[in-house]
Amino acid sequence: MSLYAELSIDCGLDDKYSDYMDPNTNLRYVSDGTFVDAGENHVVAAADADQAKNGRVDAIYSLRSFPSGKWNCYALPTATAATYLVRMQFLYGNYDNLSSSSVQFEIHLGSVQWDTVTVGLADTNATTKEAVFVAWAGWAPVCLVNTGRGTPFVSVVELRKLGDGLYPPVSGNQSMSMYDRRMMGTDAPVTRYGNRSSGPYGCKLAESRFVWTSTIYFFFPAYPCMHAQALLLAHTRKTRYPYEH
Repeated sequence: MSLYAELSIDCGLDDKYSDYMDPNTNLRYVSDGTFVDAGENHVVAAADADQAKNGRVDAIYSLRSFPSGKWNCYALPTATAATYLVRMQFLYGNYDNLSSSSVQFEIHLGSVQWDTVTVGLADTNATTKEAVFVAWAGWAPVCLVNTGRGTPFVSVVELRKLGDGLYPPVSGNQSMSMYDRRMMGTDAPVTRYGNRSSGPYGCKLAESRFVWTSTIYFFFPAYPCMHAQALLLAHTRKTRYPYEH
């Protein structure tokens, strides 16, 4: 499995359209067939006509669902002991024509729960989950877990290798998950770099808040802007470890 400093996966994309460039972000997207061996490809209901006409839709409008099995995992290529940001996006969009008001499932880093995803028909924007972790092997399993409250699915998976020392508290048995990210000075919910392939959301006057596994609440400005202004505030949270060896 090849290593990537940055990897953008368009989940549910037909393999024949793999490795295309998004004209809005200049990010290159690949299909997910190399990284997962189960699931079904779909597009959101509003994109059916576009797929029929063009063969491919924007990354957020295609998805892979997992109607079978309790656990289904993406195997993401990593370098042992390197620090990564993983981002997953979810847009239900009535892809299954069931008009579900709520679909809920868990996502896990390795064997331990990272977060819970709750989405539904009323959501017009994608739900985004992020975590920062240190790779413990040559690949990282990022898993969707069926909890009996709807079929798990995912629209986009992204992996970014981070610079050494960017998040010192993160270690091999301790990760951080994003609690919130806000963009001040604009009405846009998120702003993405147009010509930077490696940057996460937001920049100027942006604030990202990550929660990690002990009793520290991290307020980190979105990388790379204003990193020196990071604040640490005490916050009670149950200790949990992202990986079991």
